[in-house]
Amino acid sequence: MSSSSILVPNLPNDIAVQCIARIPRSFHPKLALVCRSWHSLITSPHFFSTRSHLKCTEQFLYISIRNRYHSFEWFVYHISENPSKLFRLPPFPSPATNFTCVMLGPLLFVLGGSVKRIPTSTVWIYDARINRWEIGPEMRASRDCATSAVLNGKIYVLGGCSVDPWAEVFDPGLGSWAPVPRRVIFRRSNWRWISRSVVLGGKLFAFVGAGGVVFDQENLSWGSLPEDFHDDFYFAWIRRAPVIDGILYCFQSGGHKIMGYDEEEDKWKLLQVIGEELPSGVNSTLVNVEGRLCLLWEEGDGESELMEIFCAVIEVGKDSSGELQGSVVWSEDILRIPRGSSLCHCLQLEL
Repeated sequence: MSSSSILVPNLPNDIAVQCIARIPRSFHPKLALVCRSWHSLITSPHFFSTRSHLKCTEQFLYISIRNRYHSFEWFVYHISENPSKLFRLPPFPSPATNFTCVMLGPLLFVLGGSVKRIPTSTVWIYDARINRWEIGPEMRASRDCATSAVLNGKIYVLGGCSVDPWAEVFDPGLGSWAPVPRRVIFRRSNWRWISRSVVLGGKLFAFVGAGGVVFDQENLSWGSLPEDFHDDFYFAWIRRAPVIDGILYCFQSGGHKIMGYDEEEDKWKLLQVIGEELPSGVNSTLVNVEGRLCLLWEEGDGESELMEIFCAVIEVGKDSSGELQGSVVWSEDILRIPRGSSLCHCLQLEL
């Protein structure tokens, strides 16, 4: 090994990596400026796998805001910091709207959408390790108002188009998209409009029109949703719905209540939250952060030119009778946005 590749003088590189990996994420941009070897290390998959092995990872929320001019701004909220910190990401390099997005490892994938009301197949990827947007492998179909999810390390995108492939999958190992066999027939008018998808019990659940489908990756087969999914809670899936300990959480349609679908019992239950009144689900979104339910919502008084984005973390679980119970751990305002803007996406990343 040449002297230029030595990370810390008089210290074996494997020990040096473990030392550097323990340094908080907020210092990494400065550490990357030390030398080329450190920059190469801090942006490498090995470095982040070492952080994970050492249990040094930190929690981040990636939040998109659509402004009054219908363009998007992305922010990252460092939820593990005390106090928590919010940073603006580099400008999103696309004018697309109505896109879908997922996290895969340290990468944020923004898929499709429409540009001047024309659907696009373009994929943009934000790499959290190097704080940079890059163009990604183009999808096979142009998609507007699609939905997406990660299942066993692969990205699935469904709907948003009226032609095949109605569903396709991205394999990061191959770096390309492939069609997903579709052995279920939907009414043609419903092919495009997919309100939400989620991975539950190792299967991909998606809503199509007033019903929905379940995709079994192992058998490459499609089936119908469980019967209790066809009730009034369908409309609560407009925003992202996280799964925590086998319970799918989402807002009840038009109300202030969070419901949980218990897969084992095939039953919806009310989450009883102790301590605080929850906001309406209309302009709110939910995400799983280290097994806790994280709630983000908009709030304004109707007179100010600014609205506030609030964040609350809720400890959730079952009580002795099997009912869902939660308690608010903390809540705070994290961002002020101009009136006319809206909270659109929130994704969690452990880095």
